[in-house]
Amino acid sequence: MSIDHNTRPFAKHRPAAFFVVAEQLLDFLHHGVMFICLA
Repeated sequence: MSIDHNTRPFAKHRPAAFFVVAEQLLDFLHHGVMFICLA
C-alpha cells in the first residue's frame, strides 16, 4: 500500500503536465493553420 501511495503522485503529475503541453501545442497548431488559411 505504501509503495502505491508513494508512486501515485508521480503518476498523477506527469500525465497532467504532458496533457497541458499537448493542449498548448495543439492550440498553437490550430491557430497556425487558421492563420495560413486566412493568409
